[in-house]
Amino acid sequence: ISIGLTLGAYINYFVVAPRLRVYTEIAGDAITLPDFFKNRLDDKKNIIKIISGLIIVVFFTLYTHSGFVSGGKLFESAFGLNYHAGLLIVAIIVIFYTFFGGYLAVSITDFFQGVIMLIAMVMVPIVALLKLNGWDTFHDIAQMKPTNLDLFRGTTVLGIVSLFSWG
Repeated sequence: ISIGLTLGAYINYFVVAPRLRVYTEIAGDAITLPDFFKNRLDDKKNIIKIISGLIIVVFFTLYTHSGFVSGGKLFESAFGLNYHAGLLIVAIIVIFYTFFGGYLAVSITDFFQGVIMLIAMVMVPIVALLKLNGWDTFHDIAQMKPTNLDLFRGTTVLGIVSLFSWG
């Protein structure tokens, strides 16, 4: 997944985004992709915007639902609260910061989550190396059972394509 996401972000940033920005200005300064496609394809009946809206409502509802469920389970496992109480707390927090901060609050939250994940991605291998007494331990593990370090063990071509498609 990390390889697919990295390649996808790179292609988006350097190939798709610059062209999309230029065409967005040509297509009536569209702010959203549904607006862009409506203007670009000269959709007078708003069919593209209606279909886009339905897709967004369906899939973002599922996406938001999974976030609420995981938040409820987090409060249940980490703090010993009732699952439904944790779910309610997460819902109140999300509604509060979205209502009062709107898109900016969501963007700032996503930024800080990304920074935390980046720090964790850097720190976990460093701490693991320090706890395992350096690279020699990895060599010892590989000698005991070489298949433990095989990145492609148990995968299929479809699985690899699926992981790359995340990007």
